[in-house]
Amino acid sequence: MYSNYYFPFPKTLRSKASCAVDYSPKVNQSILPKLNAFQKDEVLNLEFSMPGVLKEDVKIQLDQFVLSLTATRKSTHQDGTAMHKEFGEATYARKIQLPDDIDVQSLKARFENGVLLIQMNRIKKAIHKIEVQ
Repeated sequence: MYSNYYFPFPKTLRSKASCAVDYSPKVNQSILPKLNAFQKDEVLNLEFSMPGVLKEDVKIQLDQFVLSLTATRKSTHQDGTAMHKEFGEATYARKIQLPDDIDVQSLKARFENGVLLIQMNRIKKAIHKIEVQ
């Protein structure tokens, strides 16, 4: 009577015994956040996509020019019985090797609409000319 346009979930969800596909999310699912990196002048910008994550659940560390990023997405609906679930709690994790000409003191991070923005300055390397005598 109704098409999938109005009820996009498989009919097998109505009877768990006849469901051939397990639609439940994996426990402790780990996700590699998507990354955009771009540079303008001497400023390097990194953007990480992490939908469903709150700002207070993001952790950033820098050790030996390796930027480590971890974040957790917590489940929002825990009351009642789930009829269909394709996403839930998850952990985002990624490590990025930064160039060695980064000014570590200039790192800034902000989180907007599920996107983590990290901005850092690059140090201009002086080119020394040596005259041969």
